[in-house]
Amino acid sequence: MKRTTSIALLTISATLLGCESTQKAESIPATPLVPAEPSAEEATVAQAPPTPLAIGDDAPAISIDHWVKGDAIEGFENGQVYVMEFWATWCGPCITSMPHLSSLQDKYGDTVKIIGVSSEKELETVTNFLEETNKSDNMLNSDRMRYTVTVDPDRSTSRVFMEAAGQNYIPTAFIINGDGKVAWIGSPRDMDEPLEQVVDGTWDLAAATAEFEKEHAQDRAMFELRAIYV
Repeated sequence: MKRTTSIALLTISATLLGCESTQKAESIPATPLVPAEPSAEEATVAQAPPTPLAIGDDAPAISIDHWVKGDAIEGFENGQVYVMEFWATWCGPCITSMPHLSSLQDKYGDTVKIIGVSSEKELETVTNFLEETNKSDNMLNSDRMRYTVTVDPDRSTSRVFMEAAGQNYIPTAFIINGDGKVAWIGSPRDMDEPLEQVVDGTWDLAAATAEFEKEHAQDRAMFELRAIYV
């Protein structure tokens, strides 16, 4: 019985990896997430997988250690639209997308709060990055990131968003609507229209939920199997 189950799981894993490779080849360029090296404490305690996250679900609570730029938030306020964007200093596409995110923050002002979340292990990695000049436009990275910047070294927030939603590439953005629901997940480069519709109240959350479930049905099935056997 155990042998049969193992073979079945391996078969599912292989199928999913094949699907993922096909999808990523046609998607906007992004950078694979680099697995974090566990601390001594984490290595001795197996972490249970986070609760699966999909469009239409309540946004998970955030746990941020360092608010590097912008005001800290305790939680998602009713009526406020948020964007949680996951990035890294070593991620080329993330750096390229920064001016675009800044333009969206400029456009919407206080109506939208864009929060960039890096999971760098060292706070100084991000603070030093902000003080550097980007060669492409000769602007300080701090000026290229005109939105909230945070560091999540233990990946607690990354886990409940990125891992829970089966997102393995960065940059990835999550739009959270005024009801605290995840309204959209994807590349920041594709975010303009969904964000505009979420802000003006015309976003079809039910349709987005159904589409996400359809596209990620296999991934979610594998995620749930993994949760059972971990």
